[in-house]
Amino acid sequence: MSAQKEVKLCPKCGAKRSENELKCPYCGYYNDSLSLKREEEKLENLHDEHVKTMEEMPEKLVTKNRRRMFTLLALFVIAVVIIIAAWNILSDMKDKNEYKAMQAYMAKLEELYSNGDYDELFDAYYNNSRFHGSSFGKYENTADVANARYYAVRSLKDCYEKKGDVNELAEALRKTFRCLRMAQNLREKGFIYGEKEAVESIEAEMLAAINDTYALTDEDIEEGINAYDGYDSDYSEMAERILNGM
Repeated sequence: MSAQKEVKLCPKCGAKRSENELKCPYCGYYNDSLSLKREEEKLENLHDEHVKTMEEMPEKLVTKNRRRMFTLLALFVIAVVIIIAAWNILSDMKDKNEYKAMQAYMAKLEELYSNGDYDELFDAYYNNSRFHGSSFGKYENTADVANARYYAVRSLKDCYEKKGDVNELAEALRKTFRCLRMAQNLREKGFIYGEKEAVESIEAEMLAAINDTYALTDEDIEEGINAYDGYDSDYSEMAERILNGM
């Protein structure tokens, strides 16, 4: 059996990686010491080949070539060191700038979230494609429910004020129950990102809009939520029942 490669922790992100990896596959940290060690091994091999060649050459030519070889080797080593140092400096600068930008972006989202500006939160979150992930779960979930509420409320009010027909009301109901279903799904998952207060606030706005327009009963709302099954959900029967009862 071949010996297993020793596993070490990345000094930058703490992830496990092989000691023979030049670059961390998780954060991109570059292993300078290993790189220099490999370059030294290359230089040793070049030196051995050089010695062998020198033994076969006249003494005067050997001396001249030896000086030239050592000069080239020295310049090569210096160049390698400079390139590695410059690469690390630029990489660190990029990481710091990226981190600052992410912190500023998150601060902006938190300000909108804390102020209850959920529609603006949606625009701010989805107009920036650089930063996403679990750290932004609270903002993403809140923004999604808020956006669904925005279009549902607008559709309900337009339909009510213009005395829309069955198809128009059915579409408004689909948007309404999509919003309420999204809120219910997050509740069932336990609001794992801490978005409970915001989502329940948006949910309350959605229910208030229902009461201001078609005043659905609790049974109607529960039926509508349970019936939602994506964008193809059909609420024409409920819409017809509501219109006939008005």
